[in-house]
Amino acid sequence: MKYLLSVIVLAILVFGGYNWYMGQSEDYYVQITNEGTKTTQTDGSETYINYEYELPGYNEAGKEKKTQIHGISRASTKNESLLKSLTVYS
Repeated sequence: MKYLLSVIVLAILVFGGYNWYMGQSEDYYVQITNEGTKTTQTDGSETYINYEYELPGYNEAGKEKKTQIHGISRASTKNESLLKSLTVYS
């Protein structure tokens, strides 16, 4: 009984710690200032076109961070603003 309780408590702590660690994200605001890179991917008879952007992003305190945005299925217009949530690893 004591062993089972110890295993359950340990599992809860590990699972909770993992979810807390993976859930740490910070919002960065980016503005599209370039054309981006067009990528195509073929899956059988389907062709997917995506755009990728590498842009500077700024958090609420004004701290700059290099951000990457992947998988946008249309070309974004210049000066379009986006909010990007980034996972911050310590």
